[in-house]
Order: sequence, then structure tokens, then C-alpha cells
Amino acid sequence: MRKIDYSKKSIPQLIAIADKWCHKYIRLRDHNKPCVSCGQFRTIEAGHFYSGGHYPVLRFNQYNIHGQCKHCNQYLHGNLNEYRRKIVDRIGTERLSELDLLADMYKRNGFKWDRFGLIETIEKFRILIAIHIHS
Repeated sequence: MRKIDYSKKSIPQLIAIADKWCHKYIRLRDHNKPCVSCGQFRTIEAGHFYSGGHYPVLRFNQYNIHGQCKHCNQYLHGNLNEYRRKIVDRIGTERLSELDLLADMYKRNGFKWDRFGLIETIEKFRILIAIHIHS
């Protein structure tokens, strides 16, 4: 695996890199699954249940992101009612409750990424991809 030099990267650049690796992992993880919202087998994107822009604390949470078709993700803005109903089948009610709690805590306390947390996130997803590819 190639080493990335993070020293000259800004926080927004690191977020973009983390997004790239996170979304790549989600698409790889869910490539044989249907869209989490509509159940159609289409080309999937990495769709967030809680928006990564509005809930940065959940932006890279694997339980918050699932394979979702472009129609549901972009044109139906996540198709969140169906997403919520069907996410339980993938992660269970306990993990969904944890996501709800984290989202609620963020609303009260806020969250801000730091460069070390972002670098750790990037490397975590790079490793997960390598493990998934070699398993």
C-alpha cells in the first residue's frame, strides 16, 4: 500500500481524501446488495442515513453509510423514510439507536474534525479495503 504524505494537506483536503476512501469501501462492501432504500439492484453510491454534511460526527460511520442507488441518494434526497425502515435489517435496532443518539449529541455539543482524526480515518478505510480485497 502506497504511503500518503499528509503534512501539506489542509483539513478540507483531508476530509475529501477520507470521503474518497470511505465511499470506495462502502461500495466494495455493499456491491452485491440492493439499494438500502428501494431494494433495486442498480449501481450503488455511498448513501448516508444522517447527512455527512449536517452530521460530521457520523460522516465516516460505517453503520450510517450504505449502498444506495443514485435515484434514491440524489433525486429522492436519500429516500430516508424507506432507508430508516430497511436499515434495521442491515444494522439492527440497537445500532440504529446508537446512530440516533450520536446525531442528537452532535446537535447539542457540535463536532469538529482534526487532522489526526482524519488521517486515522483515511488509514482505517485503506486497511479495510485491503482486507476486503484479499479475503
